[in-house]
Amino acid sequence: MPKRHQQFKSKKPGTHVTVKSIKKDFGATEFLAHLTSFLREQSIVARVPFSERSVFPIYHRLYLSLPPVPEVSGDAPVRDVIIATKANRGKITTNGIKNASASRFSTALLRVPTAGSSLSDSLSGLGIAQIRLIFKLPESSGLSIDEPLAYVHWFKPLGWFDDTLGMFQTLFSSRNHRQ
Repeated sequence: MPKRHQQFKSKKPGTHVTVKSIKKDFGATEFLAHLTSFLREQSIVARVPFSERSVFPIYHRLYLSLPPVPEVSGDAPVRDVIIATKANRGKITTNGIKNASASRFSTALLRVPTAGSSLSDSLSGLGIAQIRLIFKLPESSGLSIDEPLAYVHWFKPLGWFDDTLGMFQTLFSSRNHRQ
């Protein structure tokens, strides 16, 4: 998607969590390895290396303003909400009982640039990801990436079309038996 159509809106980060919590509560088991790889690809060096004790500000919701999709919204821009929240136990508070809640991780269709892909083939270069975590780099890292980042679990490319269900079949991607 061209840069001019991307608009991010989010409130201040809701919580600050450790890498240990990110791995356990959000299922982002390879968080540090993938973050380190991303920073290396961007030629970015953190002041202090990240560790299990590093604390990251996270978002529970991210609001996207997408370009108009004629089949969905006519000429109006589309507002999309991406959610990534961990499960919460029920608890008794001074304001009453707070019910338990299951984790919620949005699934997104993302255009992934690949050699030979073009917009004329609607499925070419289209990736499916489950958003596990929306976060920012801590200010203490001295890194200047202002936009929120996301840790995702990728699905395999769209597989066969099931005529009975009227939809494509897909599975989580695995590399070396990991997501």
